[in-house]
Amino acid sequence: MGNDKSKNNYLYRGVSKELDNKLGGKIIGRGNKEELTMLIGKYSDIHIGNFIIGADKKNTARLQHIQNGLENGCAISSSKSLKVAKEFATNHYSTDGYVYIFDREILEKYSVELIDLDEPLHPYEVEITLIVPNCKELPKEAIIDKFEVLKSDNKMIMEK
Repeated sequence: MGNDKSKNNYLYRGVSKELDNKLGGKIIGRGNKEELTMLIGKYSDIHIGNFIIGADKKNTARLQHIQNGLENGCAISSSKSLKVAKEFATNHYSTDGYVYIFDREILEKYSVELIDLDEPLHPYEVEITLIVPNCKELPKEAIIDKFEVLKSDNKMIMEK
């Protein structure tokens, strides 16, 4: 990663080695719908902010905050925080994984929608939800780095 770019230009995604192998190293949403319509009363037990009336990508992002691929949405979770990505990569340091680093400018160049919701379900995740046009694979050009994270990387923190 060069010195000419700010860290703010980067987004991070953590995936377990198991999931990474299953997907062949591809970053792709689980579903096949970019825009979802929220049904009144569904998931009403979870406060997840305001839904949009009708089909909308922000609805897809809100449902992604509950569960990956919910209602067949093709959103991809990423975070502004490297620490959060490491936690997801290792399932809170219980398995080994990878962190992918994405360049925001390149994502936007490929028309990937970056959604930063008001009132996210888990604010500490500082999630930016990505929606790739036509639910395709995230462009490889937007992946500027991928590195391994071991479950043992958290050993010093766990001992304190």
